[in-house]
Amino acid sequence: MKKTSATLIVLATLMMVASAAYAQSECTNATLKGSYGFNFNGTTGTLPLSIVGVANFEGDGNASATYTISSNGTVNTGAHITQEYKEQRRSLCDPRSKYS
Repeated sequence: MKKTSATLIVLATLMMVASAAYAQSECTNATLKGSYGFNFNGTTGTLPLSIVGVANFEGDGNASATYTISSNGTVNTGAHITQEYKEQRRSLCDPRSKYS
């Protein structure tokens, strides 16, 4: 359950980073390229949770992230996730863009 919650948080963070990074330009998979740092501090249930990492967007619809997670004081380093993304074309890229 903790790993699932953390993975969902990382994926949501990836999408927010992607939306914010291209808030003023036309969006395609190719425009989303590069490395972006992210962090999250909060709770899962009643337990403290912190995540810090780097998301890498390849510009071809593939993304990955490597991160460190601390859940209730237990630290796991080097966690890794991969995800495909697809930008739904809009005339302007904005935070309301849909990713899948």
